[in-house]
Amino acid sequence: AEKAGEFEDAAAHEAALNSPKSGTKELHCVIRKVLKKAKVKIMVGDQVDISTIDWIQNSGMVVGVSERKVELMEPKVANADLALLVFAMQTPDPSVELMT
Repeated sequence: AEKAGEFEDAAAHEAALNSPKSGTKELHCVIRKVLKKAKVKIMVGDQVDISTIDWIQNSGMVVGVSERKVELMEPKVANADLALLVFAMQTPDPSVELMT
């Protein structure tokens, strides 16, 4: 893709993204209409398939969602490996409303 006189190689970006030493690359993605019509809800932690990646704009399109292993309802999180629960024993008194 050309932008402002610069050419960036999409294959190089993809290779860097898949490299274990590269860390992560943030993409702003939209959900495909087919998923919206099927009322597929995407949660933090979901493993998704993306396509139509624009490396210049750092954007893409979510085209699929993998099956969730774990789903927490509050906060809404998927595929969490560990949850830490903290409770007060005496002071302050435990609040039932905060435990829901």
